[in-house]
Amino acid sequence: MVLTLHGYPISTCSKRVAVVLHEKQVPFKFVTIDLATGEQNAPVHLEKHPCGEGPYIIDDHGFVLYESRAIARYIEEKYTGQGTALIPTDT
Repeated sequence: MVLTLHGYPISTCSKRVAVVLHEKQVPFKFVTIDLATGEQNAPVHLEKHPCGEGPYIIDDHGFVLYESRAIARYIEEKYTGQGTALIPTDT
């Protein structure tokens, strides 16, 4: 099982998602979207992220999610028992 993270390597939002994936010890593949050339506006990317921005992920079941904070929350909840706990528990 490998997630695919699509984003721009120097983007803060893409880095946020990559850090969460590393902390949760989730294997992933990074696919670069070249924002400098406007690649994010290509139809293949707009169908995944309608705002024409990054990052977005595609999980092993074909589920697509965009917006870095939503992705971070999804990863934390999906992989709760794995890696570092990133959301405090109510104790």
